[in-house]
Amino acid sequence: MHLEPSRRNAMVAEALANNSWIICHKTLPYGGTPAARQAVCRGFYDIHGRDSAGIRIVHAFGGFTEVTPPTTA
Repeated sequence: MHLEPSRRNAMVAEALANNSWIICHKTLPYGGTPAARQAVCRGFYDIHGRDSAGIRIVHAFGGFTEVTPPTTA
């Protein structure tokens, strides 16, 4: 997803403040694959996962299931 750095930084700050994460743009209803189930943004997970209480809690209860990103084809 192509965002201005200030918008991306605001999204990250909001997610961390809410002990949450950012949803993968490809799995949002308007992301090109509306049938896909929502997933955590891999970029957010890789960079900020240790800072997110929500992600740490999910790992404490068994972790995430890694999936291949959806395609529009």
